[in-house]
Amino acid sequence: MSVTDITELYNYHKQRQGIGMENQFIRHEPCFERILFVLTLDRKKMKERILIGEEQQIRFRLNGSQNAEVLCDMTRPLGTFLINFERDTDRDWNLYGLSPLRQALHSNRWKQPELEQAASEFLWEKYLSNDPLKMYVAFRIWNSYLLAREPVTVTLPVTASWIK
Repeated sequence: MSVTDITELYNYHKQRQGIGMENQFIRHEPCFERILFVLTLDRKKMKERILIGEEQQIRFRLNGSQNAEVLCDMTRPLGTFLINFERDTDRDWNLYGLSPLRQALHSNRWKQPELEQAASEFLWEKYLSNDPLKMYVAFRIWNSYLLAREPVTVTLPVTASWIK
């Protein structure tokens, strides 16, 4: 599955909320559904299969439904996941992906767009790599940032002590 296909599937998921992913990570409503990264191993056929998507849709796909909407469904030779696993020895993910977003959460609103843009460019580059793990991590970092920006609603328990 190509990056274009994954982006189209992501856009399809987000159309229900009126959100699209044109060419970068931008501020929009976060995805509130659980997005999973699933790795299945077939030792007989020496294959590994990676699926990224909502839990229920992954279950449907694993049960054979080709109509299930997943962000990624990739089958590769067994061991590719471990061989291609990215080591972050230069701490790029932390410096360019996480730190600007953490700073944006704790800065004034005038500095936020610049910090978001810096992280967005780095995460979008990783997302376009066609490596399922990088795509998943980039999506999760950005979505976690969007969730952290959501206003917190506190519901207090209703007490009936004033009612007679």
